[in-house]
Amino acid sequence: MDNSWLNTTLGELCDRGQAMIQTGPFGSQLHSYDYQAAGVPVVPTEAIGRRRIRDDAIPRVSETVVNRLARHKLKAGDILFARRGVQATGLSALVESKHEGWLCGTGAILMRLETADVDATFLSFLFSSDIVVSWLKAHAVGAVMPNLNEGILRRLPIFLPPLKEQRTIAQVLAALDDKIELNRRMNETLETMAQALFKSWFVDATHAALSNGWRSGVLSDLTSDVVGGDWGSEQPTDEATQPAFCIRGADIPDLQRFGVGKMPIRYLKPGSLEKRQLREGDLVVEISGGSPTQSTGRAVLVSDSLLRRLDHPLVCSNFCRVLKLKSRNISKFAYLWLRWLYGNDEFLPFENGTTGIKNFAFTLFSKKFELPIPASETLDAFDKSVSPFFEKQQANGAESATLAALRDALLPRLLSGETRINLKQLLEDLP
Repeated sequence: MDNSWLNTTLGELCDRGQAMIQTGPFGSQLHSYDYQAAGVPVVPTEAIGRRRIRDDAIPRVSETVVNRLARHKLKAGDILFARRGVQATGLSALVESKHEGWLCGTGAILMRLETADVDATFLSFLFSSDIVVSWLKAHAVGAVMPNLNEGILRRLPIFLPPLKEQRTIAQVLAALDDKIELNRRMNETLETMAQALFKSWFVDATHAALSNGWRSGVLSDLTSDVVGGDWGSEQPTDEATQPAFCIRGADIPDLQRFGVGKMPIRYLKPGSLEKRQLREGDLVVEISGGSPTQSTGRAVLVSDSLLRRLDHPLVCSNFCRVLKLKSRNISKFAYLWLRWLYGNDEFLPFENGTTGIKNFAFTLFSKKFELPIPASETLDAFDKSVSPFFEKQQANGAESATLAALRDALLPRLLSGETRINLKQLLEDLP
């Protein structure tokens, strides 16, 4: 590390008047009955992602509550730390200008810079690095429900290069992050367009279509085979010798966004892998998991793009089922139909178990739940119309994976002063 870099702690920054740390309002100040459908957003623990605030499912309160808790209002450049939770503890997010005036939630700790000598964006990358996240998780208190507090944050070691270098490092990493975020938003728009096209073709037109060559059927009519997953072994054995990436329920949201998740490598018997290896056009449906507020039935469409990004075959865990469809022109129709049903809570009547792990009565559903099955030429036309959306999403996902790998490789090297980068050249080379 360069001798010009300052080794300090967050607490020392606060003592020098360069920063302040403040825990969000306590439960006695912000009650469950204060939340309402419209109003000023409040950032809960769940909305604090790795360096970014997740804007979905944000609770809200009235202006009256905000005025009462005005000291907890957010400013651009603030950094929020997740205060509690097994998954969330250690994560932090930068408050952007669009979050100005929002309220810090009860499950967060706010850090605010009081000086122009430290760059907030640089700190946000420092705090999101693996070494800092690991440090915070290791120093959290409570085995069952880890918690952070102001005292722990004050002990957090930090290192600061000169301000000009902070800004250069922040600009390099932000350029990569912003492109990844842009791809994510583009994919959300493409998802909305694909769903709207599906709805206009197959939901709004159902009654008229049934009198024009379509027929009423069930999911089983579209499948040639349904195969259970295999969790395999963590390590190779004499019998389980074949490595494969394995889709878990936790990987499904990222796969639906055309990422690759954090799928583990498991080891399967050769015969099992031959039977269960996923191919382009297969559908994976989650049949076990969920929660009291989230149904089972999430689906993944396996694409050639996904398979080409993996250096091992792909299977799914035994909490899922693999649907082998009768023809390729069915895959996007069936996938979007399952996504539409999931979004409209149509799977809930086919679940058993109301607490803990729930199971999806998939066999019953696939044989009993009726759907309009279009004529083959209609499926061909729909597949042709919707495929460009999927292809662009897959390209965006692959590009984001490349950018994320570059960012994650650069992050520790830049933050340690090991690497110096030609900023202008890097920005010109970005896709």
